[in-house]
Amino acid sequence: MKMADSLGIKGASLALRLTFWFALLVIVPMLTTALMIDWKSGNALREKALLQMTMIAKDKSSSLEIYAYERARGAGVLGRIKQLSDACVILQSETATLREVAEAQVNVRKLANYFAPSLGFSEAILVSPKGNVLYQTQNHLVLGVNLLEGPQRDTPLAALTKRALTLLEPDISDFALYPGNETPLAFVAAPIVT
Repeated sequence: MKMADSLGIKGASLALRLTFWFALLVIVPMLTTALMIDWKSGNALREKALLQMTMIAKDKSSSLEIYAYERARGAGVLGRIKQLSDACVILQSETATLREVAEAQVNVRKLANYFAPSLGFSEAILVSPKGNVLYQTQNHLVLGVNLLEGPQRDTPLAALTKRALTLLEPDISDFALYPGNETPLAFVAAPIVT
């Protein structure tokens, strides 16, 4: 009764007092229960969404790893083609004749134009062990430019070239967005073994 007195309903009618106690004893627990259910269901939905996003991320990560492995493996296969290795030796030789260089370029062009698209590569670039660009299917770099010491030395392509030359095994760079491309790109490198 002290609570009813403090709220100013002491002299109120019986109906008003019953309504007050009904609200206090029924509606307040209902609101408390509704808030608890809302909080728990919100947490459950967040956990479910996080679990689904984690599963999607793992699936995409696995797909990306498989993709990268296939590309690195394809580059490794290219690096073991004798015709390509012979052509690279001629292209970096200072004593090769113009005719030999032209024949080597034709051989490399045939191989690159055949294998690069079928293995999923948008471009093929041959680089000497010293870092000089020997051949490319598209004209993005100047032939003869040095990737390791020239203006390209701080690029992901140069870093990948250094790694492939050091490890002597196929490798892939991180995917990144490059100017003029809407999708992320990565570089794949493999040593050419003679």
